[in-house]
Amino acid sequence: MTRTYRNDDNTKLSEHFNVQEFRCKCGQSHDILISDELVSKLETLFTALDCSSIVINSGYRCAAHDRAVGGTGTGQHVNGNAADVICYGQDGQPISSKLVCCKAQDIGFGGIANITVAYTSTHLDVRCGSKWYGNEVVSNHTVTDDFYKYYAITPTAEVDQKQEGNSMKGIDVSRHNGAINWQRVKEAGIQFALLRAGFGNLASQKDTTFEENYAEAKAVGIPVGAYWYSYATTVEEARQEAEICVSVLQGKQFEFPIYFDT
Repeated sequence: MTRTYRNDDNTKLSEHFNVQEFRCKCGQSHDILISDELVSKLETLFTALDCSSIVINSGYRCAAHDRAVGGTGTGQHVNGNAADVICYGQDGQPISSKLVCCKAQDIGFGGIANITVAYTSTHLDVRCGSKWYGNEVVSNHTVTDDFYKYYAITPTAEVDQKQEGNSMKGIDVSRHNGAINWQRVKEAGIQFALLRAGFGNLASQKDTTFEENYAEAKAVGIPVGAYWYSYATTVEEARQEAEICVSVLQGKQFEFPIYFDT
């Protein structure tokens, strides 16, 4: 069953998930659709991978937002059947989406795909009918009928696969780095970027290159996170900085965490 929730609903859906995690990233105040089956299967995945957390980067999408991020406006996210996730192990590191895809296949998700070149993010959905087992780094079509064969993973190799995402080459950028050729960054083997969103507790202190760096890194397929450079020395100053940081990041989608650089 797919249920409809108010935009401000904080209902706890299961042991590890609540409504707000599935909220559309468009920034508008509209209802949220969430499939009971999707939540149930995500909980099963949480246990199967022994996760410390599962971060939902994109859950429900209104039709307009789905089109804005490259969808058709009628897909599984729009129906409340899908979530793009990063699974974290007990060591706090991302679990390879190669292993996530295999476990999701065992659990019975109808749509499964790796969605980033770093193999940290995975699309999961509970569609009916024909299955979609994809790898969006390669194409938008089904690439296999068995992820274990596709990624050459066996049960005895699962521990190694969990650790695969632990060592990655990334960069930290801000306006101090000037204009960046992101295509050359990708060609150099950089697998992720942490973008400075701003600093201090004034809205005017947003990093002047943040929007450009975000858009261009995304355009070439480099996964991103962000950070706020903090000068806070009191709880109130930290709260002010956090509020400004959230306003700067509103409506954007990140594959890596948001950090406070203190």
